Amino acid sequence: DVTFKIQAVGLEHALVPGIEISRETDVSYNRVKTGADSASTSLYDPNTDDPYLENIQRDGSRNETAANSVALYAFDTAKINDQWEVTGGLRWDYFNVDYSSIATNGAVTTDLGRIDRTLSWRSGLVFKPQETGSIYLAYGTAFNPSAEGLALSTTATATNNFAVDPEESRTYELGTKWDLAEERLAFNAAIFRTDKTNARTEDTNNPNDIIALEGKQHVQGLELGLTGHLTERWNAFMGYTLLLSEITKSANASEVGNELSNTPQNTFSLWNVYALPANFEIGGGLQFVGDRYSSNANNRRAPNYLTGDLMAAYKVNKNMTMRLNIYNVGDLEYIATVGGGHFIPGAGRSATLTTEFKF
Repeated sequence: DVTFKIQAVGLEHALVPGIEISRETDVSYNRVKTGADSASTSLYDPNTDDPYLENIQRDGSRNETAANSVALYAFDTAKINDQWEVTGGLRWDYFNVDYSSIATNGAVTTDLGRIDRTLSWRSGLVFKPQETGSIYLAYGTAFNPSAEGLALSTTATATNNFAVDPEESRTYELGTKWDLAEERLAFNAAIFRTDKTNARTEDTNNPNDIIALEGKQHVQGLELGLTGHLTERWNAFMGYTLLLSEITKSANASEVGNELSNTPQNTFSLWNVYALPANFEIGGGLQFVGDRYSSNANNRRAPNYLTGDLMAAYKVNKNMTMRLNIYNVGDLEYIATVGGGHFIPGAGRSATLTTEFKF
Protein backbone atom coordinates (compact mmCIF):
# COMPACT_ATOMS: atom_id res chain seq x y z
CA ASP A 1 0.00 0.00 0.00
CA VAL A 2 1.02 3.61 -0.53
CA THR A 3 0.05 6.68 1.46
CA PHE A 4 -0.47 10.02 -0.29
CA LYS A 5 -0.96 13.27 1.59
CA ILE A 6 -2.65 15.74 -0.71
CA GLN A 7 -4.79 18.87 -0.76
CA ALA A 8 -8.09 18.54 -2.63
CA VAL A 9 -11.45 20.34 -2.47
CA GLY A 10 -9.98 22.62 0.18
CA LEU A 11 -9.24 19.71 2.56
CA GLU A 12 -6.20 17.74 3.71
CA HIS A 13 -6.40 14.10 2.58
CA ALA A 14 -4.47 10.98 3.60
CA LEU A 15 -5.22 8.60 0.72
CA VAL A 16 -4.17 4.95 1.01
CA PRO A 17 -4.64 2.73 -2.06
CA GLY A 18 -3.32 -0.82 -2.05
CA ILE A 19 -3.40 -4.37 -3.32
CA GLU A 20 -3.15 -7.74 -1.58
CA ILE A 21 -2.27 -10.99 -3.35
CA SER A 22 -2.10 -14.33 -1.58
CA ARG A 23 -2.08 -18.05 -2.28
CA GLU A 24 -2.89 -20.76 0.26
CA THR A 25 -2.52 -24.50 -0.28
CA ASP A 26 -3.68 -27.29 1.98
CA VAL A 27 -3.36 -31.08 1.87
CA SER A 28 -5.41 -33.18 4.30
CA TYR A 29 -4.38 -36.84 4.36
CA ASN A 30 -6.98 -39.45 5.24
CA ARG A 31 -5.96 -42.06 7.79
CA VAL A 32 -6.88 -45.64 8.59
CA LYS A 33 -6.60 -47.71 11.78
CA THR A 34 -4.81 -51.07 11.58
CA GLY A 35 -4.00 -53.71 14.18
CA ALA A 36 -5.94 -55.14 17.11
CA ASP A 37 -8.40 -53.04 19.09
CA SER A 38 -7.13 -51.62 22.35
CA ALA A 39 -8.87 -52.45 25.61
CA SER A 40 -11.89 -50.32 26.53
CA THR A 41 -11.31 -47.82 29.31
CA SER A 42 -13.14 -45.05 31.11
CA LEU A 43 -12.90 -41.62 29.53
CA TYR A 44 -13.12 -40.01 32.98
CA ASP A 45 -10.72 -42.37 34.78
CA PRO A 46 -8.47 -44.01 32.17
CA ASN A 47 -5.80 -46.54 32.98
CA THR A 48 -2.67 -44.93 31.65
CA ASP A 49 -0.82 -48.29 31.75
CA ASP A 50 -3.13 -49.88 29.15
CA PRO A 51 -1.23 -50.51 25.89
CA TYR A 52 -2.42 -48.85 22.69
CA LEU A 53 -2.44 -51.58 20.05
CA GLU A 54 -3.72 -49.78 16.95
CA ASN A 55 -1.58 -48.15 14.31
CA ILE A 56 -2.86 -44.99 12.64
CA GLN A 57 -1.41 -44.49 9.17
CA ARG A 58 -2.21 -42.74 5.90
CA ASP A 59 -4.32 -44.78 3.47
CA GLY A 60 -3.12 -42.98 0.33
CA SER A 61 -6.21 -40.82 -0.21
CA ARG A 62 -6.22 -37.10 0.43
CA ASN A 63 -8.00 -33.78 -0.06
CA GLU A 64 -6.16 -30.93 -1.75
CA THR A 65 -7.09 -27.24 -1.82
CA ALA A 66 -5.58 -24.21 -3.53
CA ALA A 67 -6.98 -20.75 -2.77
CA ASN A 68 -5.94 -17.61 -4.66
CA SER A 69 -6.96 -14.18 -3.40
CA VAL A 70 -6.67 -10.70 -4.83
CA ALA A 71 -7.93 -7.56 -3.09
CA LEU A 72 -7.95 -3.97 -4.29
CA TYR A 73 -8.71 -1.19 -1.85
CA ALA A 74 -8.56 2.55 -1.29
CA PHE A 75 -9.21 4.50 1.90
CA ASP A 76 -9.23 8.23 2.50
CA THR A 77 -9.13 10.36 5.64
CA ALA A 78 -10.13 13.96 5.06
CA LYS A 79 -9.26 16.53 7.71
CA ILE A 80 -11.99 19.16 7.83
CA ASN A 81 -10.36 21.18 10.64
CA ASP A 82 -8.45 20.59 13.86
CA GLN A 83 -11.48 18.91 15.45
CA TRP A 84 -13.20 16.94 12.68
CA GLU A 85 -12.07 14.18 10.32
CA VAL A 86 -14.05 11.98 7.90
CA THR A 87 -12.89 8.58 6.70
CA GLY A 88 -14.17 6.24 4.03
CA GLY A 89 -13.04 3.44 1.78
CA LEU A 90 -13.85 0.57 -0.56
CA ARG A 91 -12.38 -2.92 -0.85
CA TRP A 92 -12.98 -5.43 -3.66
CA ASP A 93 -12.06 -9.08 -3.03
CA TYR A 94 -11.59 -11.91 -5.51
CA PHE A 95 -11.45 -15.38 -3.90
CA ASN A 96 -10.85 -18.42 -6.12
CA VAL A 97 -10.80 -21.90 -4.56
CA ASP A 98 -10.12 -25.29 -6.18
CA TYR A 99 -10.83 -28.38 -4.07
CA SER A 100 -10.16 -32.04 -5.01
CA SER A 101 -10.63 -35.40 -3.31
CA ILE A 102 -8.12 -37.99 -4.49
CA ALA A 103 -8.64 -41.73 -3.97
CA THR A 104 -6.03 -44.26 -2.91
CA ASN A 105 -5.34 -45.14 -6.54
CA GLY A 106 -4.69 -41.49 -7.43
CA ALA A 107 -8.00 -40.94 -9.22
CA VAL A 108 -9.82 -37.64 -8.61
CA THR A 109 -13.23 -38.51 -7.15
CA THR A 110 -14.40 -34.97 -6.37
CA ASP A 111 -13.36 -31.79 -8.18
CA LEU A 112 -15.02 -28.59 -6.96
CA GLY A 113 -14.35 -24.91 -7.50
CA ARG A 114 -15.83 -21.61 -6.49
CA ILE A 115 -15.12 -17.94 -7.23
CA ASP A 116 -16.43 -15.13 -5.04
CA ARG A 117 -16.22 -11.45 -5.97
CA THR A 118 -17.37 -9.12 -3.20
CA LEU A 119 -17.29 -5.38 -2.54
CA SER A 120 -17.14 -4.14 1.06
CA TRP A 121 -16.85 -0.63 2.46
CA ARG A 122 -16.41 1.38 5.61
CA SER A 123 -16.91 4.95 6.80
CA GLY A 124 -16.24 6.93 9.94
CA LEU A 125 -16.40 10.30 11.65
CA VAL A 126 -13.83 11.49 14.23
CA PHE A 127 -14.28 14.40 16.65
CA LYS A 128 -11.33 15.69 18.70
CA PRO A 129 -12.56 17.90 21.55
CA GLN A 130 -8.93 18.15 22.74
CA GLU A 131 -5.51 17.29 21.34
CA THR A 132 -5.27 14.37 23.75
CA GLY A 133 -8.65 12.83 23.04
CA SER A 134 -10.98 11.76 20.26
CA ILE A 135 -14.48 10.35 19.83
CA TYR A 136 -15.33 8.33 16.74
CA LEU A 137 -18.30 6.71 15.03
CA ALA A 138 -17.65 3.95 12.47
CA TYR A 139 -19.58 1.64 10.17
CA GLY A 140 -18.29 -1.16 7.97
CA THR A 141 -19.26 -4.28 6.06
CA ALA A 142 -17.50 -7.62 5.66
CA PHE A 143 -18.05 -11.12 4.27
CA ASN A 144 -16.91 -14.70 4.78
CA PRO A 145 -17.11 -17.25 1.93
CA SER A 146 -18.21 -20.87 2.18
CA ALA A 147 -14.62 -22.02 1.49
CA GLU A 148 -13.13 -19.99 4.36
CA GLY A 149 -11.91 -23.26 5.92
CA LEU A 150 -10.13 -24.24 2.66
CA ALA A 151 -12.62 -27.02 1.88
CA LEU A 152 -15.74 -27.42 -0.24
CA SER A 153 -18.54 -29.98 -0.17
CA THR A 154 -21.45 -31.19 -2.29
CA THR A 155 -23.44 -32.19 0.83
CA ALA A 156 -26.69 -30.20 0.88
CA THR A 157 -26.50 -29.54 4.62
CA ALA A 158 -22.78 -28.67 4.80
CA THR A 159 -21.87 -25.10 5.76
CA ASN A 160 -19.08 -25.25 3.15
CA ASN A 161 -21.42 -26.28 0.33
CA PHE A 162 -19.83 -25.13 -2.93
CA ALA A 163 -23.09 -23.57 -4.17
CA VAL A 164 -23.61 -21.25 -1.17
CA ASP A 165 -22.75 -17.55 -1.49
CA PRO A 166 -20.73 -15.69 1.18
CA GLU A 167 -22.27 -14.60 4.45
CA GLU A 168 -22.36 -10.84 4.96
CA SER A 169 -22.10 -8.74 8.12
CA ARG A 170 -22.20 -5.11 9.14
CA THR A 171 -20.59 -3.47 12.17
CA TYR A 172 -21.41 -0.27 14.05
CA GLU A 173 -18.96 1.14 16.60
CA LEU A 174 -18.90 4.20 18.86
CA GLY A 175 -15.69 4.75 20.78
CA THR A 176 -13.22 7.13 22.35
CA LYS A 177 -9.45 7.27 22.86
CA TRP A 178 -7.61 9.50 25.35
CA ASP A 179 -4.03 10.18 26.43
CA LEU A 180 -4.06 10.76 30.19
CA ALA A 181 -1.65 11.74 32.97
CA GLU A 182 0.51 13.90 30.70
CA GLU A 183 0.33 11.21 28.00
CA ARG A 184 1.77 8.48 30.24
CA LEU A 185 -1.48 6.49 29.95
CA ALA A 186 -3.61 5.60 26.94
CA PHE A 187 -7.29 4.80 27.54
CA ASN A 188 -9.77 3.47 25.00
CA ALA A 189 -13.42 2.47 25.21
CA ALA A 190 -15.95 1.38 22.62
CA ILE A 191 -19.44 -0.03 22.28
CA PHE A 192 -20.21 -2.01 19.14
CA ARG A 193 -22.66 -4.27 17.37
CA THR A 194 -22.13 -6.70 14.49
CA ASP A 195 -25.11 -8.10 12.59
CA LYS A 196 -24.90 -11.10 10.28
CA THR A 197 -27.85 -10.62 8.01
CA ASN A 198 -27.70 -13.86 5.98
CA ALA A 199 -26.17 -16.53 8.22
CA ARG A 200 -25.95 -20.11 6.98
CA THR A 201 -28.71 -22.21 8.49
CA GLU A 202 -30.59 -25.48 8.00
CA ASP A 203 -33.12 -27.59 9.91
CA THR A 204 -31.22 -30.54 11.39
CA ASN A 205 -34.53 -32.29 12.11
CA ASN A 206 -35.51 -32.29 8.43
CA PRO A 207 -33.39 -34.70 6.35
CA ASN A 208 -34.60 -33.00 3.16
CA ASP A 209 -33.62 -29.49 4.25
CA ILE A 210 -30.63 -27.79 2.62
CA ILE A 211 -28.22 -25.12 3.81
CA ALA A 212 -29.53 -21.61 3.10
CA LEU A 213 -28.53 -18.00 3.80
CA GLU A 214 -31.63 -17.21 5.82
CA GLY A 215 -30.36 -16.88 9.39
CA LYS A 216 -29.81 -13.75 11.46
CA GLN A 217 -27.25 -13.35 14.25
CA HIS A 218 -25.70 -10.51 16.17
CA VAL A 219 -22.97 -9.76 18.69
CA GLN A 220 -22.93 -6.55 20.71
CA GLY A 221 -20.73 -5.48 23.53
CA LEU A 222 -18.20 -3.25 25.20
CA GLU A 223 -14.41 -2.99 25.02
CA LEU A 224 -12.16 -1.20 27.54
CA GLY A 225 -8.39 -0.80 27.55
CA LEU A 226 -5.75 1.00 29.58
CA THR A 227 -2.02 0.90 28.90
CA GLY A 228 1.02 2.93 29.85
CA HIS A 229 3.29 4.02 32.67
CA LEU A 230 1.57 3.93 36.06
CA THR A 231 4.86 5.09 37.63
CA GLU A 232 8.36 5.66 36.30
CA ARG A 233 9.13 1.97 36.82
CA TRP A 234 5.72 0.30 36.48
CA ASN A 235 4.15 -0.36 33.10
CA ALA A 236 0.76 -2.05 32.79
CA PHE A 237 -1.80 -3.19 30.25
CA MET A 238 -5.41 -3.97 31.14
CA GLY A 239 -8.17 -5.00 28.79
CA TYR A 240 -11.77 -6.13 29.16
CA THR A 241 -14.34 -7.22 26.56
CA LEU A 242 -18.05 -7.96 26.99
CA LEU A 243 -19.74 -9.95 24.20
CA LEU A 244 -23.49 -10.52 24.15
CA SER A 245 -24.44 -12.74 21.24
CA GLU A 246 -27.79 -14.09 20.05
CA ILE A 247 -29.26 -16.08 17.17
CA THR A 248 -32.46 -14.26 16.25
CA LYS A 249 -33.49 -16.28 13.17
CA SER A 250 -32.68 -19.85 12.17
CA ALA A 251 -34.20 -22.71 10.18
CA ASN A 252 -33.55 -24.77 13.32
CA ALA A 253 -36.10 -23.37 15.79
CA SER A 254 -34.22 -24.77 18.79
CA GLU A 255 -31.30 -22.38 18.05
CA VAL A 256 -33.34 -19.18 18.22
CA GLY A 257 -32.39 -17.23 21.34
CA ASN A 258 -29.14 -19.16 21.83
CA GLU A 259 -25.66 -17.70 22.10
CA LEU A 260 -23.21 -18.04 19.22
CA SER A 261 -20.60 -20.76 19.50
CA ASN A 262 -17.17 -19.93 20.92
CA THR A 263 -18.30 -16.48 22.09
CA PRO A 264 -17.49 -15.96 25.79
CA GLN A 265 -19.42 -13.15 27.42
CA ASN A 266 -16.45 -11.92 29.45
CA THR A 267 -12.71 -11.83 28.73
CA PHE A 268 -10.11 -9.96 30.76
CA SER A 269 -6.35 -9.60 30.56
CA LEU A 270 -3.81 -7.89 32.79
CA TRP A 271 -0.06 -7.59 32.31
CA ASN A 272 2.47 -5.72 34.47
CA VAL A 273 6.19 -5.07 34.11
CA TYR A 274 8.25 -3.49 36.89
CA ALA A 275 11.81 -2.21 36.40
CA LEU A 276 14.20 -3.13 39.22
CA PRO A 277 17.66 -1.75 39.91
CA ALA A 278 20.71 -3.21 38.17
CA ASN A 279 18.91 -3.66 34.80
CA PHE A 280 16.47 -6.32 36.04
CA GLU A 281 12.76 -6.50 35.22
CA ILE A 282 9.96 -8.64 36.60
CA GLY A 283 6.47 -9.06 35.26
CA GLY A 284 3.28 -11.02 35.58
CA GLY A 285 -0.23 -11.17 34.32
CA LEU A 286 -3.61 -12.86 34.24
CA GLN A 287 -5.85 -14.04 31.42
CA PHE A 288 -9.54 -14.80 32.02
CA VAL A 289 -11.91 -16.32 29.46
CA GLY A 290 -15.56 -16.90 30.34
CA ASP A 291 -17.86 -19.81 29.58
CA ARG A 292 -18.55 -20.48 25.90
CA TYR A 293 -20.51 -23.05 23.95
CA SER A 294 -19.04 -25.44 21.39
CA SER A 295 -21.92 -25.02 18.92
CA ASN A 296 -25.00 -22.92 18.27
CA ALA A 297 -27.08 -25.72 19.81
CA ASN A 298 -25.70 -24.62 23.22
CA ASN A 299 -25.72 -28.21 24.52
CA ARG A 300 -21.98 -28.39 25.38
CA ARG A 301 -20.23 -25.69 27.33
CA ALA A 302 -16.56 -25.11 28.06
CA PRO A 303 -16.10 -23.67 31.57
CA ASN A 304 -14.33 -20.39 32.24
CA TYR A 305 -10.67 -20.33 33.17
CA LEU A 306 -8.08 -18.01 34.67
CA THR A 307 -4.38 -18.51 33.95
CA GLY A 308 -1.33 -16.63 35.19
CA ASP A 309 2.08 -15.97 33.64
CA LEU A 310 5.37 -14.68 35.06
CA MET A 311 8.43 -13.04 33.53
CA ALA A 312 11.91 -12.02 34.60
CA ALA A 313 14.45 -10.24 32.41
CA TYR A 314 18.00 -8.94 32.65
CA LYS A 315 19.39 -6.33 30.28
CA VAL A 316 23.00 -7.34 29.79
CA ASN A 317 23.75 -4.21 27.76
CA LYS A 318 22.00 -1.91 25.29
CA ASN A 319 22.06 -4.63 22.62
CA MET A 320 21.33 -7.81 24.58
CA THR A 321 18.50 -8.87 26.91
CA MET A 322 17.90 -12.27 28.53
CA ARG A 323 14.31 -13.19 29.44
CA LEU A 324 12.63 -16.04 31.31
CA ASN A 325 8.89 -16.58 30.77
CA ILE A 326 6.77 -19.05 32.73
CA TYR A 327 3.33 -19.73 31.26
CA ASN A 328 0.29 -21.13 33.09
CA VAL A 329 2.11 -20.97 36.40
CA GLY A 330 -0.63 -22.87 38.24
CA ASP A 331 -0.57 -25.71 35.67
CA LEU A 332 -4.32 -25.25 35.21
CA GLU A 333 -6.23 -27.81 33.14
CA TYR A 334 -8.54 -25.86 30.84
CA ILE A 335 -10.16 -25.91 27.40
CA ALA A 336 -8.39 -23.53 25.02
CA THR A 337 -10.34 -24.14 21.79
CA VAL A 338 -13.79 -25.58 21.20
CA GLY A 339 -15.16 -27.15 18.03
CA GLY A 340 -18.46 -28.66 16.98
CA GLY A 341 -17.72 -32.06 18.51
CA HIS A 342 -14.29 -31.74 20.08
CA PHE A 343 -12.06 -29.47 22.12
CA ILE A 344 -8.33 -28.77 22.38
CA PRO A 345 -6.90 -28.55 25.90
CA GLY A 346 -4.74 -25.61 26.87
CA ALA A 347 -1.01 -25.94 27.30
CA GLY A 348 0.22 -26.93 30.75
CA ARG A 349 2.92 -25.15 32.70
CA SER A 350 5.86 -24.32 30.46
CA ALA A 351 8.91 -22.07 30.45
CA THR A 352 11.12 -20.44 27.84
CA LEU A 353 14.52 -18.81 28.25
CA THR A 354 15.31 -16.46 25.40
CA THR A 355 18.05 -14.05 24.45
CA GLU A 356 17.25 -10.95 22.43
CA PHE A 357 19.80 -9.07 20.36
CA LYS A 358 19.36 -5.59 18.89
CA PHE A 359 21.61 -4.14 16.21
